[in-house]
Amino acid sequence: MTIKMIETLVYYSPTRKRQYFSKRGAIKAEANARIYKKYPKEEQEYHEGNLSYPGYDIACERPVFYSRAIRYLSYLLRKQ
Repeated sequence: MTIKMIETLVYYSPTRKRQYFSKRGAIKAEANARIYKKYPKEEQEYHEGNLSYPGYDIACERPVFYSRAIRYLSYLLRKQ
Protein backbone atom coordinates (compact mmCIF):
# COMPACT_ATOMS: atom_id res chain seq x y z
CA MET A 1 0.00 0.00 0.00
CA THR A 2 1.52 3.28 -1.06
CA ILE A 3 0.52 6.84 -0.42
CA LYS A 4 -0.67 8.71 -3.47
CA MET A 5 -1.15 12.38 -4.03
CA ILE A 6 -4.54 13.31 -5.42
CA GLU A 7 -6.05 16.63 -6.35
CA THR A 8 -9.56 17.42 -5.29
CA LEU A 9 -11.84 20.42 -5.44
CA VAL A 10 -12.14 22.31 -2.15
CA TYR A 11 -13.83 25.59 -1.33
CA TYR A 12 -12.03 28.29 0.64
CA SER A 13 -13.62 30.65 3.14
CA PRO A 14 -11.40 33.77 3.31
CA THR A 15 -12.90 35.19 6.51
CA ARG A 16 -12.56 31.87 8.33
CA LYS A 17 -9.30 30.98 6.52
CA ARG A 18 -10.37 27.36 6.16
CA GLN A 19 -11.05 24.92 3.35
CA TYR A 20 -14.31 23.00 2.96
CA PHE A 21 -15.22 20.00 0.83
CA SER A 22 -18.72 21.28 0.08
CA LYS A 23 -19.71 24.64 -1.36
CA ARG A 24 -22.67 24.81 1.00
CA GLY A 25 -20.44 24.35 4.05
CA ALA A 26 -18.04 27.06 2.87
CA ILE A 27 -20.89 29.50 2.20
CA LYS A 28 -22.48 28.88 5.60
CA ALA A 29 -19.14 29.26 7.41
CA GLU A 30 -18.34 32.47 5.53
CA ALA A 31 -21.78 33.96 6.30
CA ASN A 32 -21.47 32.96 9.95
CA ALA A 33 -17.98 34.47 10.20
CA ARG A 34 -19.14 37.75 8.65
CA ILE A 35 -22.06 38.02 11.08
CA TYR A 36 -19.86 37.34 14.10
CA LYS A 37 -17.31 39.83 12.80
CA LYS A 38 -19.97 42.56 12.92
CA TYR A 39 -21.70 41.30 16.10
CA PRO A 40 -18.96 39.62 18.18
CA LYS A 41 -19.76 37.18 20.95
CA GLU A 42 -19.28 38.63 24.44
CA GLU A 43 -18.27 36.46 27.37
CA GLN A 44 -20.03 36.30 30.72
CA GLU A 45 -18.71 38.52 33.48
CA TYR A 46 -18.62 37.62 37.16
CA HIS A 47 -18.11 39.93 40.12
CA GLU A 48 -17.29 38.31 43.48
CA GLY A 49 -18.68 34.98 42.30
CA ASN A 50 -21.98 36.40 41.08
CA LEU A 51 -23.00 36.77 37.48
CA SER A 52 -22.97 40.49 36.68
CA TYR A 53 -23.32 40.33 32.88
CA PRO A 54 -24.78 37.31 31.07
CA GLY A 55 -22.87 37.91 27.84
CA TYR A 56 -24.17 38.37 24.32
CA ASP A 57 -24.54 36.00 21.40
CA ILE A 58 -26.45 37.16 18.32
CA ALA A 59 -27.74 33.64 17.59
CA CYS A 60 -29.33 33.35 21.06
CA GLU A 61 -30.41 36.95 21.65
CA ARG A 62 -31.92 37.65 18.21
CA PRO A 63 -32.58 34.29 16.53
CA VAL A 64 -34.96 35.65 13.87
CA PHE A 65 -32.46 38.31 12.77
CA TYR A 66 -29.62 35.77 12.82
CA SER A 67 -31.46 33.25 10.64
CA ARG A 68 -32.50 35.96 8.17
CA ALA A 69 -28.95 37.32 8.02
CA ILE A 70 -27.52 33.83 7.41
CA ARG A 71 -30.08 33.18 4.67
CA TYR A 72 -29.49 36.55 2.98
CA LEU A 73 -25.68 36.36 3.14
CA SER A 74 -25.78 32.79 1.84
CA TYR A 75 -27.87 33.99 -1.09
CA LEU A 76 -25.41 36.80 -1.85
CA LEU A 77 -22.39 34.50 -1.61
CA ARG A 78 -24.04 31.90 -3.87
CA LYS A 79 -24.59 34.55 -6.55
CA GLN A 80 -20.86 35.41 -6.71
